[in-house]
Amino acid sequence: MSDTARALGLPGEVQWEGRALAVSRITFEIEGRFERWLEANLLRSLEFHRATVSADTYALLAREANAALAARRYAWDGEIAPAAAWLGPGFRELSYLCVLDLQPAWTREEHARLLASPGKLEELARTIHGITAPLKNGQPPGAAASGDSTSASPKSSASSPLTTG
Repeated sequence: MSDTARALGLPGEVQWEGRALAVSRITFEIEGRFERWLEANLLRSLEFHRATVSADTYALLAREANAALAARRYAWDGEIAPAAAWLGPGFRELSYLCVLDLQPAWTREEHARLLASPGKLEELARTIHGITAPLKNGQPPGAAASGDSTSASPKSSASSPLTTG
């Protein structure tokens, strides 16, 4: 995808079964739906455990769940949602929401078949990340220009996580 298309927020695309599936970037609405899905899973888990643990243990689990919700740990900008979004069931849900956003008739069964197709899960992850991740804007103000070795010591550039070596 070109940087211009990405900057304009144009959707990505995945080819599957002779169709071009439009894939939305992660919008505020998709973030909110994903947060609600995570919270619903938490509540389903809590309800499941109600019958399997003691009353005291259930009360402790309920307090911990309420504290996590109050602390916005399941919010998109919290600690759970960003990690869950790119792993296993979380990515299945997030990618489903990104495809559903631009194709309202998209079903979970179709999505399961798409993800089961060889290489499509990885392609979908690259597509969503590619259209959602912020564009690189170059170096921050005051940073050394490329090739300028006078302002950066060899130790600092060698320890950079961006160096390839």
